[in-house]
Amino acid sequence: MIINHLTVLEQNFKMSRPFNHIAVVLRGHMRTWNFLREHNFKFFKSISTNVDYYLSTWDLPNYTETKKQEIIDSFNDETLVKALFVKSNEFYQGTSLTSGWLTTKLLPFKKNRERTVTYDAVFETRPDIIVQQYPGTEIFKPKDNTFYSIRTMLIETEFGVRDFLEDYFFMMSSNMFDVVSRRYHVQDSFKNTQVTLGEFIKRQGYQIQDVTWADPVIVRPSILELGISTEIFFDSSLDIANKNSPTWVSYSNEHKIKVCNQFGIDLEDYLCSGSGLIKIS
Repeated sequence: MIINHLTVLEQNFKMSRPFNHIAVVLRGHMRTWNFLREHNFKFFKSISTNVDYYLSTWDLPNYTETKKQEIIDSFNDETLVKALFVKSNEFYQGTSLTSGWLTTKLLPFKKNRERTVTYDAVFETRPDIIVQQYPGTEIFKPKDNTFYSIRTMLIETEFGVRDFLEDYFFMMSSNMFDVVSRRYHVQDSFKNTQVTLGEFIKRQGYQIQDVTWADPVIVRPSILELGISTEIFFDSSLDIANKNSPTWVSYSNEHKIKVCNQFGIDLEDYLCSGSGLIKIS
């Protein structure tokens, strides 16, 4: 039986929500945002009474004022505190550390907002991430001294065993967000950027822990071509969440360009991807 996950979210919405007020910080390229945004709006409403959104995305060469307004308008009636379109020549490196530059640009607007609100948590993620709560898990709030990522692990590096952090879904306290946003100035001292991020977190004196209740997945444009809706994206019997990236990787360069053009996704969103398998060349 196919489970309608929006129905599940509706049921969760009627229950007591664990957060009163959260900030959701979206940084990076917009990519498949228009496909998944309504699902994510509903998800975050299901876990928090009040949700503030912040967006910091790259100001791509063909972004007209009309295009930028369309992106702003895509938030509908959600509380969008600030949307920034950042010039890529400011601090664009193509690594996950660069995302810290995008979030740092938002700090003045967040601090101003916090004159009147208090955030129970800040979630930092990407516009092309879809998220659900793992079935049967309990949502917890962040501790002040702990940085939360997904699927954290220890790996062997050229400098010994270090923490590896997936870099596309974070949860943390408001104060910690202000510190972690400044990671952009850190040199990528390891061969793996995610390891450098883990090292940076540890050097601030913070603990690292999994967000064990969150199940975020990167959504590739192949999902749009296949006509798969967000309602069935997480259905375990279909295994869509695990197949969507390999499907995109299997496409030829010409096929990727065709799909992006068909669904109005800016080619620059994938021309600049750090992964050779994901990017358009």
